[in-house]
Amino acid sequence: PADLELPAGSNPQLEALGASWRDLATPDQRIAAANQWSKQQHFRYSRTPGTHRCLNVFLFKGREGFCGHYASALTALMRAAGVPAQVGSGYLGRTWVRPLSGAPYLDLRHSNAHAWSEVWLPDRGWQRIDPSAWATAPASRAEASEAGGSAKPIISWLQWLQWQWWGLDLAWSRWWL
Repeated sequence: PADLELPAGSNPQLEALGASWRDLATPDQRIAAANQWSKQQHFRYSRTPGTHRCLNVFLFKGREGFCGHYASALTALMRAAGVPAQVGSGYLGRTWVRPLSGAPYLDLRHSNAHAWSEVWLPDRGWQRIDPSAWATAPASRAEASEAGGSAKPIISWLQWLQWQWWGLDLAWSRWWL
């Protein structure tokens, strides 16, 4: 029940849109309707979208946001459509650093943080959906990667040198601490 709660009246356009999908027979059809609607709106992914005061502004006026906007909007739409939903967050992507000395390690940065939606499907349990991937025009290659793209930049010697510095810093911290 908590994953169906939605503050009534706070985003009337969003609530109306989600409610229009309630008549679809299955949660999968409601998710497909949200995906189709989203793709028709020409959303843009941005890591610096500014502030949106409510989800109505994001969905129906600005149409530009980052993963948190997309995850919150889809979660609210699914709740309005009668599908239990919640926002999930964690890390998307990482860098294996292989210093010249010492063991390789996984480096996670703030820029790897990501948010997505999770919906409850009766026959499958909680399923992840990344609505950021539904955005049509990321502003840059880095934003395309965060939005779910698979573009991998070529590692430059400067990047390799930075990783070596990180490895040295990690070794020093471990020794010192």
